[in-house]
Amino acid sequence: TTEIYTLSLHDALPIYELSLVLQNFDVSLGLYRTEEWLDVDSMKFFDYLAAGVPIVSTSFHQHLEEDFDGLIQVATSARMFVECIEGILSWNDQQKTDWQRRCKSFLVQNTWDSRAAEVLQEMERFTPG
Repeated sequence: TTEIYTLSLHDALPIYELSLVLQNFDVSLGLYRTEEWLDVDSMKFFDYLAAGVPIVSTSFHQHLEEDFDGLIQVATSARMFVECIEGILSWNDQQKTDWQRRCKSFLVQNTWDSRAAEVLQEMERFTPG
């Protein structure tokens, strides 16, 4: 049996439309070139996670899996992309629920408020008493 999956490519969307479109995604892709100087956390990934959409990405920086607490699957070849996508699509209900629980926990810890608090805490370490 061959299953046919739908691939949708979208132009830039207004932010208010993004969550509506993401509701239809089963898997999202992070397709970035590997560059030594590129060590960022894509804001798209936070959008995908907030919508509850699993991510398969290129390994565009060495701490990607760690930075996102293992919520993102990293593929280093076309074959690995296929395997990761097929793996996500085959998750049973418990696996989906576990991933969603971990995802929500991660997002709560990575709000702008929590990041600002972390920065302020670090600044206090370096401020003379």
